[in-house]
Amino acid sequence: MIDATPVGLTGVSISGYTYSMFDVQFTADGKKHKVYADTGYSRPLVDRDWLAGHPDFTIDTEQSITVKGIGSRLKLYGLVIFALYVPGKVDSQETLGKVTIRAWVTENLEPRLLLGNEFLHPHGTIIDLKKNEIIIGVCKDLAAPIIVYHKGRRILRKVLAAKAVTIPPRSTIAIPSMCASLPKGRSYMFEASYDSARDAIIEYVNFVAVTNPSDKAKKIPAKTRLGIVMEFEEEGCYLV
Repeated sequence: MIDATPVGLTGVSISGYTYSMFDVQFTADGKKHKVYADTGYSRPLVDRDWLAGHPDFTIDTEQSITVKGIGSRLKLYGLVIFALYVPGKVDSQETLGKVTIRAWVTENLEPRLLLGNEFLHPHGTIIDLKKNEIIIGVCKDLAAPIIVYHKGRRILRKVLAAKAVTIPPRSTIAIPSMCASLPKGRSYMFEASYDSARDAIIEYVNFVAVTNPSDKAKKIPAKTRLGIVMEFEEEGCYLV
């Protein structure tokens, strides 16, 4: 029997751990971007704005769907295929591994690119938390350094209208909103409770999009409850 020394019993709880981050590049000599790998996911996800900086990609918008999660829905705008370069080492020699990504496109995704098992397994990927590296088998076991990000305690806040607003007929506007302060560097899910407000994955709560589909102006008084913002529950929102 091997009796392990107790570790990890203080500080951040298990729910405070999030993805393993590593560097990728859009081109062989391009800028480095941090992306995330998580074996708790299935299909990869990519942020639409981040993807727009890539010089070569193709989106199949015919695959656009809405995913129902726990009490919310998430719009996926289509499937995209694009290449990325991963800086790392093979047999102690620095090199680049080129991989092809197939991912669902969404909006306001803080990880920018989140790689799940649909990418990790076919590529023979190993996340080695002892050596703090990700190993990509199809790239001759290229090893790249990873960082495991800590995020702290779970969050749940109510979101209110910051001031009285009138929405014109048949229009959508951003309602100034407020809630108790949120820790930075983390992703949250805004879940709407007000009629015609929109769910979103966010990093902060300054505005909430609300639609008025009627032919009459719609008034929203100050401090109207628009919804709640909660810890980003990945497995509840996506295709896992």
